[in-house]
Amino acid sequence: MSPTEGSATKEMSLLTLNERDTTKRTTRPRKRDIGRIRVMGYSIDLPHDDVVNALRKHFSSCGEITDVCVHVLTDNLLDSFGFIYFLGGQGTVDRAMQLSGTDVGGWNVTVKPYPFLEDADWDPVAIVQGYDTCLGKTDIKRMLFDHFSSCGQIKDIKFQRSSIGLASVYLYGEGAEDKVLDLDGSYMGGCKILVKLIPSSGIYTVHPRSRHLGWPRNMFQFDLSRVEIPKTLGILDLNHNGIIGSIPVQWTGTPLQIFNVSYNRLCGCIPTGGKLQEFDSYSYFHNKCLCGAPLDRCK
Repeated sequence: MSPTEGSATKEMSLLTLNERDTTKRTTRPRKRDIGRIRVMGYSIDLPHDDVVNALRKHFSSCGEITDVCVHVLTDNLLDSFGFIYFLGGQGTVDRAMQLSGTDVGGWNVTVKPYPFLEDADWDPVAIVQGYDTCLGKTDIKRMLFDHFSSCGQIKDIKFQRSSIGLASVYLYGEGAEDKVLDLDGSYMGGCKILVKLIPSSGIYTVHPRSRHLGWPRNMFQFDLSRVEIPKTLGILDLNHNGIIGSIPVQWTGTPLQIFNVSYNRLCGCIPTGGKLQEFDSYSYFHNKCLCGAPLDRCK
């Protein structure tokens, strides 16, 4: 096992599910509201807090800074590049680019844009209540499909296990988040429905490494096929990285309660048995060529 794979296994206990609080239109910034840059040029043996504070001060004129993330490596040296997040969208990035090459207390900073992926906010989940629960699941699913089809491609529709009165509609498409919220308070089959939004999992106002106790999401690139996980592991969230390979058959024997490998480069058939088929398609979404339940059948 490579050092990267080993560190991945050691950090499994720290993995947490991406923040998915239901929100209204005004409570969470969208991709267009967030500007991100990558910064370089500092000496990697400088004190972490000195570099962070200097960067925050130097770029304060560009807009409201929500995070300055400079990762400390295992040898206590700094990573050679860091990240700054702003509220204000592309305008903050344009202003920050003007500071590339300027002096930051004895060293010159290099600035590069760090944009989100084009479809980073295209996969929200709509949480729906208020429809007629006297209907059967098949009829309710059909009504939900028809009602939300204008929001984008519907990937899946799930009901809460304990109640037919709450459904999750998994969507994919440009502008899907705004379209979902427009349906809050609309009428479906004569009933006024309540719609809340679980925003796309890849949009944050702080760097994932700041949010996940040092877990470098978007940075890991290793072969998942060769990774063994503890038999007692209950939480495994590896989404939004560059992980290759396939899901090991050994994982079917693990009592996973939370699981997500979406937005990687995984291939192959999802092993059957254990807990892996109990998770919805969202947990496997956006991989290179994964197949099998709960995704499409393998050819």
